[in-house]
Amino acid sequence: AFMFPTVRISLSHTGWSGLAYTLIFLGLSWHWLAVADTSSGVGANAADEPLVVYILGWVRLALSTQPAQLFDAPINFPARLQLAGSEHLLSTQILFAPIYQLTQNNLLAANLTLFLTYPISALAMQRLLLALGSRAFPAFVIGLGFSLGPFQAPANLHLLQYLNLYLPLVALALLRLRAVPSAGRMAAFGLITVLALLSSYYTAIITAVGGGIWGLLELSRKAPERSRFLGLAAIAAGVAASLLLLISLPYFDYLELIKQGGIASGPRGISPLSRLIFANETSWVHLRLIFRLGLAALVFGSKSTRRCAFGGLMTVWVARHLAGDGDLFLQTLGIISPPSFSIWSIPGLEFFRYPFRFAILAGFGCALTAAAVLACARERLGMPIMTGLTIALALFIGIERGGAMSINHPVKFIDASPKLVQRIIEVTAKHGQGPILELPYLAPLNGGQLLRGGTEVRSMLRSLEHGMPLVLGHTGYKPRHRPQIRKQVYPYSSPSLQRLVDATSLRWILLRPPDQWSESTIRNRKAILRIPTLTSRASVDGWELLEVTSRPWSSLWIDSIRAGTDESSTALGTPLTALEKSAVRGSIQLSLGQPVAAQGRASATIVITNLGEGIWPATNYRRSTQNPFLVRAFAQWREISQPEIPDTPSRVVHEQALTLGWDLRPGEPYAFFAKLTTPPVPGSYSLALKIGQGEDGSFRSLGVTSAEQIIEVLDAEPVSPD
Repeated sequence: AFMFPTVRISLSHTGWSGLAYTLIFLGLSWHWLAVADTSSGVGANAADEPLVVYILGWVRLALSTQPAQLFDAPINFPARLQLAGSEHLLSTQILFAPIYQLTQNNLLAANLTLFLTYPISALAMQRLLLALGSRAFPAFVIGLGFSLGPFQAPANLHLLQYLNLYLPLVALALLRLRAVPSAGRMAAFGLITVLALLSSYYTAIITAVGGGIWGLLELSRKAPERSRFLGLAAIAAGVAASLLLLISLPYFDYLELIKQGGIASGPRGISPLSRLIFANETSWVHLRLIFRLGLAALVFGSKSTRRCAFGGLMTVWVARHLAGDGDLFLQTLGIISPPSFSIWSIPGLEFFRYPFRFAILAGFGCALTAAAVLACARERLGMPIMTGLTIALALFIGIERGGAMSINHPVKFIDASPKLVQRIIEVTAKHGQGPILELPYLAPLNGGQLLRGGTEVRSMLRSLEHGMPLVLGHTGYKPRHRPQIRKQVYPYSSPSLQRLVDATSLRWILLRPPDQWSESTIRNRKAILRIPTLTSRASVDGWELLEVTSRPWSSLWIDSIRAGTDESSTALGTPLTALEKSAVRGSIQLSLGQPVAAQGRASATIVITNLGEGIWPATNYRRSTQNPFLVRAFAQWREISQPEIPDTPSRVVHEQALTLGWDLRPGEPYAFFAKLTTPPVPGSYSLALKIGQGEDGSFRSLGVTSAEQIIEVLDAEPVSPD
């Protein structure tokens, strides 16, 4: 009889708090939610925000239709495991999937999912502080401040990759499990831990560190059944970690390809957490104030207050060390701090390239420290002082963080009418679906103001609706063959288009309207429309849908890319071996305007044709190393023999290796532009090209030579001083 009204009042208090938080965030976010069906709030990360939307949309679609193909996201086709190149955001489907069912709009569902994380994180922090003994008003204010902590304002969709709401939820679950070590509370802790670990790998690491700190604090607390608590917590955490490991198996497979590709990992964009927690010039003052007040609460507070203060200070201290600037905090107090720890140096954690995201964990520690400071103020100075400090904190949060939340710079990611997608679906249903390429291709960081975030991510959102795979696609870790495809994304002619078809089975090309092409690329659009193996099938508001009528000459490269290439083959899958005699036939043409300047760079047009019976392996993924079996061209500059010294062999004064951009199949011509380094001394030179396998010292000629050209090298024009 006694417990029922207590539970009812507790639930009522939680409900009212949740409603209050929701209304506050509605007021702060109305400008963002008003355009949430087509845009992101501020586009703080205009490349990765639509990637997050794509991941959520693809995972929802795969789980509902083909769960066995979950990690085979249809981007960078035909490569497999493309979801393993980024996060899976699996547990976020709990919010995203039902919202999508209501809205049928991936971008709107993602925006609403992000919006809901704000009141949830605020409410979770408030409940933790109340459980620790905080008063209602300070707990409410600090919960609001925590939800608007590091990175959280202004809102952007990239925040779904490192949610802060699991930190207080895990801590609260551990606190409750320590109080009553029961199977039910173990299950609750295990469920929250699973959701945190399956949210994202960044969230998993950050939450694991925060949960580990809190678990040690609970374990050190004097209370009965310590061994039972430890056992139950270990079982729950072990089950959650095992599930994470099982889900991560495709990532381990993909990691091997990443290592073979030589993609660099390690810290990027390190910035002091002080600049992330308080984004203004007084950040040092704020940090010193919080830390010193926290130390005061640790000394003068009650037992529960000291526990909260110690947990907060320890959390911030650990977070700052993991972020790479741990010594900064204690140096302000004249305390020597041990060196920072490089978490990205741990095998398997190379993906943690942005350690400053531990600011999320530091924000959690700051919230705990602030709660301890207010509790100590109430204990030592009285309720009015605590209330005044809480009001001051609320004003600071409202002005500093609420103002940041109200920033409004939306970036539009849905840039075509629904009738375009509908027309694509109708046409491809009639003529056959297949891989599609959207042009112009603009890299994620080169889209300019008109197309911030580039065109690639926008085509990914569109593919969720028309359902066809993309031959390109933005992700965190790219497949080996992607650089070669990027070199061919503007098919000027039938041969260049055929190369894309041979490697990707390209079936469709979607051209953006002419006004979305730059002055330097609009000619590419006109050239593409003239290719005879392309047929226009639809035109909608300036968009052109073209069908590719040619087919791959062989499935060799497509099958190799799908299976996954390694260092025994090129990026396209051609074996890296010595060519047979039947394959070492070809021709080479060189066109170089003259005269040229000494010690400069001359533009040359080179056409190489494979006249043999085998494929020439030429693409190299690792730029820093060369495989001895790669086919390369070599430009040689030789001095012309002096007439007064007959029969003198000409001397090679300069030799330059030229890497080809594509494996050459039999009968295929390959044209490319090259910048040839000219000799340093003016004079008459003989320029010749040869093709072969190997380095200079172990060159194996393929018997392909070009007619030598006599080139006049003149003095470089002097540069007049300004």
